[in-house]
Amino acid sequence: PGLAFGRLGNFINGELWGRPAEVPWAMVCPQADNLPRHPSQLYEAALEGAFMLAYVQHRFWRNKVVQETPGQLTGEFLIGYALARMLCEHFREPDAELILGLSRGSFYSIFMIVAASGVLNVASIGSVFGQPIYKPRAPLSGLLCLAMLAGGLMVLMLDLGRPERVIVAAILQMEKQFGKG
Repeated sequence: PGLAFGRLGNFINGELWGRPAEVPWAMVCPQADNLPRHPSQLYEAALEGAFMLAYVQHRFWRNKVVQETPGQLTGEFLIGYALARMLCEHFREPDAELILGLSRGSFYSIFMIVAASGVLNVASIGSVFGQPIYKPRAPLSGLLCLAMLAGGLMVLMLDLGRPERVIVAAILQMEKQFGKG
């Protein structure tokens, strides 16, 4: 629900508006100009938020995916979210420079799909270097957390333009998580 509510907040605040459109449901965004535009925030709220929530809930409650293959549902969610994001990005006005001709959301989604493929691969094997992935504090779990944290930091540093704040916050979080020694 957080993804959907976040996009609804973008819609209410008039942020991250869509590309100009001639569809009957196009809306004028006074913050941008007086052109009718796709309500891309609503598309994102529906696909990234509501649809993905329904999918994950269905898989969680109707299947034994979590018990039988830990990590698979996480990988499925990440791939579904990335694909939904890439689809919705086609209707959204880019809010920053394009990277290799892709919007930032689409560009970062490629890395999310790669990471999710790794998660699905580990889930299908059922272990990492011989250690069950469901075992608490498995040796590689800390490394996986650090790798995910590093990817998130990269995105935040590029988006926020204030890497020093992000790095300090990450160090404090890691000290809290893993202890100072």
